[in-house]
Amino acid sequence: MQFSARALSVKCKNMSKTPKYIELPNEALYQEIEDIEWFSSVFNIEDKIPVPVESIEKVNSIFESIEFENQLYAMQADLSEFLCLNFRNEYQDWNSIVQHTKTRLVDCFEVINAKATKLGFNKAVIDTVKWDIVAYAQEQAYKSYKNPSYYSQAFSYYKIGRIPCGFIGVFPNGKFLVA
Repeated sequence: MQFSARALSVKCKNMSKTPKYIELPNEALYQEIEDIEWFSSVFNIEDKIPVPVESIEKVNSIFESIEFENQLYAMQADLSEFLCLNFRNEYQDWNSIVQHTKTRLVDCFEVINAKATKLGFNKAVIDTVKWDIVAYAQEQAYKSYKNPSYYSQAFSYYKIGRIPCGFIGVFPNGKFLVA
């Protein structure tokens, strides 16, 4: 038996644990994410961006690479390790934020999936965009414990209809690759 995304969202919402130590990301954050015109300016040569990625094939290739995946894991680990070492109680709410964000943005994720698929982006790109959104929400939720970092900067490219495709250098010293 298959469930619609909406039914699954309601089911998951009822199962998600309420954070004990920190507040969930606010509704304005989720609205900001939902209001994005996803991928609307990809490959727009008129924008001034740090390092352009100029084709769907190149984007797909980058997102499938182990180097790119390791880079993202390192960025995510930066926040989780910091919280685990310095704010153990607050870190316990990590999974609640992930679950809440995924549940709250299920319709937005469907829009992202449809638009990205239509443009020819592969599953690795689609999954990473969703991962970036969740990581951005986590950075925002924990911003009183650690200043937002990589994902907040990467998110600035999504807001203008672009896709961050990695980073050249050691963050924060370097430049984003952007499609």
